[in-house]
Amino acid sequence: MYESMTRDLAPLSLSILAIVIVLFISFSAPADPTEADQEIPGVEAGPDQTVALGETVTFDGSLSTDNMGIVSWQWSLVYGGAPVTFGGEMALFTFEMTGIYEVTLVVTDAAGNSAEDTFRVIVTF
Repeated sequence: MYESMTRDLAPLSLSILAIVIVLFISFSAPADPTEADQEIPGVEAGPDQTVALGETVTFDGSLSTDNMGIVSWQWSLVYGGAPVTFGGEMALFTFEMTGIYEVTLVVTDAAGNSAEDTFRVIVTF
């Protein structure tokens, strides 16, 4: 009689196990992890800098952070009346004209959340 009950309950046990597994997978993580990411990245473009004419400046966005990781760093400034943009966590730029320049860093994470920070570069003789 025990064998008969075991055989009769086996399909039911497998069905319950399958339901538990489906529920666990459904509730343990979103289908796309970026869908649930609403956290804005922490962006840090660095401090204002004063440099001499002809000096190369390093733009460093390595202190920027995000819970899921940053996938894009975009730097921009207006130089000689024209917009200049470049990408990367770090970038180099040589200033051949005196002036005060606002440099903006926009970081974006895998979910498309973005934030920006701006600093100034003062170029003197």
